[in-house]
Amino acid sequence: KTSHLLWLRAYCYAQGGDLSKAIDNASLSLEISPNQAVVSLNLAVWKSRLATDGLQIKNFFEEHSRKHLDKLIDKAEPLDINEYKNNKKIRIGYVSGDLKNHSVRYFIEPFLRFYSRSDFEVHAFMTMQPDEISNILGKLVDKWHDVRDLPDSELFELIRRERIHILVDLSGHTEGSRLEVFAMRAAPVQVTWFGFMQTLGMQAIDYRFSDHSVTPEDSDKFYTEKLYRLKCMASYMPPVNADVIHSMPFNENGFMTMVSLNEPRKINDEVLEVWQRLHSSRGDVGLIIISNEHDKEAAINQLEPKLSRHNFDRSRVLVHPRMTMREFLGISSVADFALDTFPVSGGTVTLHSLWIGLPTLTLKYTGDTAANNSAASTMSGVGMNECVASSPDEYLSIGLDWLNNPGLVEELRRSCRPMLQASELMDYRARISEVESAYQKMWQERIETS
Repeated sequence: KTSHLLWLRAYCYAQGGDLSKAIDNASLSLEISPNQAVVSLNLAVWKSRLATDGLQIKNFFEEHSRKHLDKLIDKAEPLDINEYKNNKKIRIGYVSGDLKNHSVRYFIEPFLRFYSRSDFEVHAFMTMQPDEISNILGKLVDKWHDVRDLPDSELFELIRRERIHILVDLSGHTEGSRLEVFAMRAAPVQVTWFGFMQTLGMQAIDYRFSDHSVTPEDSDKFYTEKLYRLKCMASYMPPVNADVIHSMPFNENGFMTMVSLNEPRKINDEVLEVWQRLHSSRGDVGLIIISNEHDKEAAINQLEPKLSRHNFDRSRVLVHPRMTMREFLGISSVADFALDTFPVSGGTVTLHSLWIGLPTLTLKYTGDTAANNSAASTMSGVGMNECVASSPDEYLSIGLDWLNNPGLVEELRRSCRPMLQASELMDYRARISEVESAYQKMWQERIETS
């Protein structure tokens, strides 16, 4: 079909970084076949990446949800709140396909490992293929449900039968999400949390866990769900077997090396322009870019057009295929500091980088695009504000300073892990207490309004 071919073209353009052409082709595909939920969602995501108006971004996702999610409530039996009131414990259900060797694991594990078993009963609903990490996480909760093969209607019924009080989405609009089940109102209270930083645009999501650094006071209007601001919206548990901190490579090889660890799709022309100026500022500066492709030839093919377009000296740029976690944990032995992308920043990679002693140069946005500030929020949150720029020009200025002052970078490298360990992100007791208090308040409010 023509609509399918247009969609394939759109996807290829998006993977290549040309979002404008991706949007054009996806829009044409939807004109021919309007009921394509996957195309509609990707169109909203791509449009949001180019937009700078928060209300416009909200409208993109609300429009998608109106067409493909909100109306699903009509297919479900109304929920009777009285059936949930007599349980002594509040039942929490986490729904995700990422309860495995995935970045979500490093955020959710503390809340599965250390929750109050006298006050809460925790269920995990795994929507994708589990792995060895899933086996570890599964032993931490009261009930583990492998629901990858269940259709939405059966997963909905299972959640209703288990009398889950508060259902928590950890995927958002990403692979493995089961937002259709949330749209049908599977639980009395429904929350989304760190799987997708922009609004889901859904009527059936009651709350979004956030904090003031990610969603400042004036940003409520950009979200369909009600913002429940915590002191710190996430916790962080480091990877296992990651105790070693490498010495700074500059001290051995005599030249500075920068590295990009973010998804290549986040590397846009504005980012490359700044990186090229950093790279060309000295004739001995190296740059490593990590691809998400699994072999070297595909990795080079993915990034070569972008690098050529911006006149990088390719003799000093290494494009590396996708890394294993073990390889990632050793990256600070060959790179002196990391470069973040903008306006869409890194997330988990920034925390991992701190843990292995690799400072990240990042850019903080204000106003409508504040939701993109994951890396900036992380660096500021651990007390490393000197790594955070407020404009592309300042980003360039800080980067040049680092390249010309290796001692400054070495100081930052020594600070990374201690600052992270001392931060709120690793104060597990406080983070869990705060989230459990939020769950209790959400449930009480639900009872009072029934």
